[in-house]
Amino acid sequence: MEKMGFGERWCRWIKWCLSTVRYSVMVNGSPTGFFQSSRGVRQGDPLSPYLFVVVMEAFSVLIKKAVAEGFLAPCLIQGRRGEGVQISHLLFADDTLIFCETKEDQLLYMGWLLMWFEAMSGLRVNLEKSELISVELPLGAPFKSVACVDGIEERFRKKLVMWKRQYISKGVQISHLLFADDTLIFCEAKEDQLLYMGWLLMWFEAMSGLRVNLEKSELISVGRVENVDELADEFGYRVGKLPSTYLGMPLGGRITLVRSTLSNLPIYFMSIFQMPRVVRIRLEKIQRDFLWGGGALEQKPHLVRWSIACLDKRSGGLGVKSLGAFNRALLGKWVWRFANERKALWNQVIKGKYEEERGGWRSCESREAHGFGLWKAISKMGHQVTPFIGFVVGDGEKVKFWKDKWCETIPLCEAFPSLFALTSNKEAWVNEVWTAEGEWGGSWNPCFNRPFNDWELEEVERLFCCLEGKKVRGDEEDKVKWMASKDGDFSVKSLYRTMQPGSLAFFPSKIIWNSCVQPKLSFFAWEASWGRVLTLDCLQKRGWVMANRCFLCHKSEETIDHLLIHCEKTREVWMVFLSFFGVSWVFPRSVKETLLGWRGSLWERKGRWCGNWDRYACFGLFGRLEIQLHLRIVAVHSKAETHKYSQAIDLYTRAIELHSQNAVYWANRAFAHTKLEEYGSAIQDASKAIEGYYRRGAAYLAMGKFKEALKDFQQPVSA
Repeated sequence: MEKMGFGERWCRWIKWCLSTVRYSVMVNGSPTGFFQSSRGVRQGDPLSPYLFVVVMEAFSVLIKKAVAEGFLAPCLIQGRRGEGVQISHLLFADDTLIFCETKEDQLLYMGWLLMWFEAMSGLRVNLEKSELISVELPLGAPFKSVACVDGIEERFRKKLVMWKRQYISKGVQISHLLFADDTLIFCEAKEDQLLYMGWLLMWFEAMSGLRVNLEKSELISVGRVENVDELADEFGYRVGKLPSTYLGMPLGGRITLVRSTLSNLPIYFMSIFQMPRVVRIRLEKIQRDFLWGGGALEQKPHLVRWSIACLDKRSGGLGVKSLGAFNRALLGKWVWRFANERKALWNQVIKGKYEEERGGWRSCESREAHGFGLWKAISKMGHQVTPFIGFVVGDGEKVKFWKDKWCETIPLCEAFPSLFALTSNKEAWVNEVWTAEGEWGGSWNPCFNRPFNDWELEEVERLFCCLEGKKVRGDEEDKVKWMASKDGDFSVKSLYRTMQPGSLAFFPSKIIWNSCVQPKLSFFAWEASWGRVLTLDCLQKRGWVMANRCFLCHKSEETIDHLLIHCEKTREVWMVFLSFFGVSWVFPRSVKETLLGWRGSLWERKGRWCGNWDRYACFGLFGRLEIQLHLRIVAVHSKAETHKYSQAIDLYTRAIELHSQNAVYWANRAFAHTKLEEYGSAIQDASKAIEGYYRRGAAYLAMGKFKEALKDFQQPVSA
C-alpha cells in the first residue's frame, strides 16, 4: 500500500484491522473460545473486497514484470497491419486467468510467481480448483452462435412448466388430484419414483379390492422428458398429453409472463451473440403457442399476426418484445460503448484486431470472407445506431464539420447542400474550420471554392446563425450524445423503440388498455379492433365450410362489427345504455371507430364516472350471462316496456361505482344479471339503502341490500 501512495497512518489503520481479527467455532452448538487469524481477509467484512483488489494489483505488477523480462509470453491479438494488443492476464473477482505459451520453462516461471505471491500476501492458491486450459479448437467443435443459444428452447419449456406448477399450487405442494373416478398423481420423471407409485397402486388394490385399469392409465409428461416412452413401456402405461384445462393460465397472466419473462430469458445470449434465424423462429413459436394456447404449448388459432403483437400498445400491439429487433438493440449497445469506453481493455483489443476509423468513434468493418466473429456481427449494427448519435464539440479533433451531427439534428451537409457543394474541404474537422483568434475568442472560417453570388448570401447567413454561440474548447475532449432520448443518455429501450414502426394515430390504445377493465376484456376489445375474432366469417376464411348467418337477427352475415354494433338486437341494447346518459349517437362502421368515438368530450359531459366502465358493457364487462339476459329482455318485451328497466340498471350502475371504490370491483358480480329482471317497489328501497351505506363508505353492503330487496320481485323472462 505504501508503494501505491497510501499514507503511513492509513496503512497502520488497515494493519490494525487485519491483525486484531479473532474467530470462534461452534462445537455441538456451543462456542469453544476465540483464536487469532494468521492469514487472509475475512469473508463478509466490507473492507475485504477493497483489500483484495489492492493485493491482486500487486500480483498484476509481478506478472507485468515477468512479461517485460521475457519470462512469460502473453497472448497477442493482431490486426491487419501486424499490430495488436498483448494480454498477459485477466482478473474476474477472485479468479485469475494467466496467458502463456505451452512451454515447460514458462509454466515453471508461472509457478514461481504464484509461490512468491503466496509468501508476499499470505493468500493461498487453491490448486484443486486450478486448471491448465489449452487454447485450441478441435475438429468438429461448435463455434457458431447457434451452438451457444440452442439450449434456450429447453429453458423456455422448463420455465413454463415451473409457472404452471406455481399457478396451480400457489405455494402449496400438490401430490395428487381426484376427479370423480379419475386420479391424477404428480411425481418426478424418475424410474424409482414410478416404481414406488406402482407399489402404492398394488397395495391399494390388495387393500380395497379395486382394480386399476391400466388400459386407460396414461403417463403424462409436463414439459420435455427424454425417456418418457421407455418409462411408459416399462410400467405398462400409455403416453398421454395433459389438456390445457388442467394447466391453463388466465389471459392477463399469459400476456404478463410473455412480456416480462419469456422475452427476457435469452437476454444474456442476445447481448453478445447474433441470434440465428432458426433459433429466433423456434423461440417465437413457443411464445405464440403459450399466448394463444391457454397456457399450454398447444396448436390453437393465432388470430393476430405476431408482428402486430410485438408492436407497442400505443401502436396497436401487445407490447411483446420482438426477439430479432431486441437482439439488434442489445448488439447496438456495444457500438455505443465502443464510442464511449475508449480506454477499456476490450476496446483496446477491438482496435488492435480491426483498427478504428478516423475519429475513433467506430471500428473498421470486418470484411473477412470466412469465419465467424462476435465483433463482425456487432459491427453490422452500426448503421442502426449511427443515425441517432450526435456530438458535443470539445477540442474538435474528432468531429467532422460538415458530415457529423454536432450543430443541428442533421449534418450541415444536409442542412446546407448548396454550400457543401462549394466547400473546398468536404472532410474538414471542426478544429480545422475554427480560428482561435479574434475579439470573441475565435471565429468560424469555412473555405469555399469561389465567391458567393447574391442569391447565395442568405444561405450563408443562415449557416453562421447556426454556428453562433458554438466554439471549440481546447481543454475538453469531444463527446457523443444519444439523440433518441431527451436526456442524451443511451438505453437499449430507446434504441429498440427506434426500430419499431411509428404509432398508429387512430388506434384506441388508451381506451382499450384501461386499468378499470379486466385484462381478458381488454384483450377481447383489442382483437375486435383488429377484426380478429372467431366469428363465422373468420372461420370461413380459415377454410371452414358453413353457412354464415347471425344467430341473433338471422338476417345478416355474422361479423364482429355486426355482432357488437349493427345487429338489430345489439342496437337495442346500445339504445338502452345511451338513453341513460341522454346521448344521441350515430353508430360507426367498425369496433375500432366505436372505441375512437369515446375519446371525445361526448361522454365527459355526462359525468366522468360513467366513462370508467359503462362504455365497455357491450364488449364483455357485464359478462356473458348479463348480455344474454339483456338481449332476451329486448327481444321479448316491447320498446314501451323496455324503458322500465332503465331505472333498475341506473341504480345498479351507481352501486357498481360505489362498489369499485372498495377494491372488490370484480368479487360480487355473479348476481348482476338478476338486476336487469327486477323493477318496481324494490327500486325505492334499494335507493335508500345505497344512499345510507354510501355515507358509511360500505357500498358493497348497499349492493347486498339491493339484492335482498329485488329477491321478492323477480320476474322470469321467457326466451
